[in-house]
Amino acid sequence: MNWRIAVIPVTMIPIIIITVQFDIKLDDVFAIGVLPFIAAILAMMVKLGLQGLKLSY
Repeated sequence: MNWRIAVIPVTMIPIIIITVQFDIKLDDVFAIGVLPFIAAILAMMVKLGLQGLKLSY
């Protein structure tokens, strides 16, 4: 198995830890709006992806 394929799910671990640690509820998401919340998640995923490219995953 190509180890690069395994790296993609592993990069989601920090996002999951942050979500659990800060106890984000659905009311919190609706308070700021769904689109900004999704945009923030996408920005974090793009950042992790660019970091992966930089480190040649």
